[in-house]
Amino acid sequence: MFSNSKVSWMYNWGHNPGGAGGGFEYVPMLWSNREQTSGWHYDLGNLIEHGNTQHLLGFNEADGCSDGGSCMPDARGTAMAYKAWFTILKQHNDHAGHNYWLGSPSVTNGNRAPDGSKMGLDWLSDFLGYCSDCQVDFIAIHWYDQAWNFEYFKNYINKACEVAGGRYVWVTEFSPTDGDENAKIQFLRNALPFLDGNNCIEKYAMFMAEPGKLISGDGNGLSALGSFYSTF
Repeated sequence: MFSNSKVSWMYNWGHNPGGAGGGFEYVPMLWSNREQTSGWHYDLGNLIEHGNTQHLLGFNEADGCSDGGSCMPDARGTAMAYKAWFTILKQHNDHAGHNYWLGSPSVTNGNRAPDGSKMGLDWLSDFLGYCSDCQVDFIAIHWYDQAWNFEYFKNYINKACEVAGGRYVWVTEFSPTDGDENAKIQFLRNALPFLDGNNCIEKYAMFMAEPGKLISGDGNGLSALGSFYSTF
């Protein structure tokens, strides 16, 4: 479906590609430090051995406790978990001659949780401070807001590049949360040139490849939004 597009990579919030089609780099993720750790070393070993991955994604929306967040709000504790599940594993595989790049836990574009704790880039900044002796090669961020609010998107990305401290930034989820398909396409007319022209941005992924979004409602092809996004 995306074979004649500019799409080059994929992920599925897990560490097993399942029946996903070839031709794209599959990027495994350890969604949280809880039950999702089962099979992590085994799946990752298979992927690395067969040369199917060059990057790993950290915990998903560690700063968030709703809407898909892995709910790891303690940045210090998350740094300790990151060292256990990523840094030590990376050191072991480096010695074995397997090289890959490590991504930070992804964060939302939130500001404060209901209990007042930090979210978003403030949380990420704290994590990077607590994990100053970790290897974090790129940071991962998410953005959701209204389709007309491109200025907010641009400012958020620029701030993320500052927080990254010279690392690349991956926007692993982004999408307008309102508006019809035409409004979302108009948002992309502004957002995609901005992302492509920003030296700080290495990869990005619009949310998401499923029917009613980037895929047509019947599931048989790309939607107008998906076609625009994947060929721009």
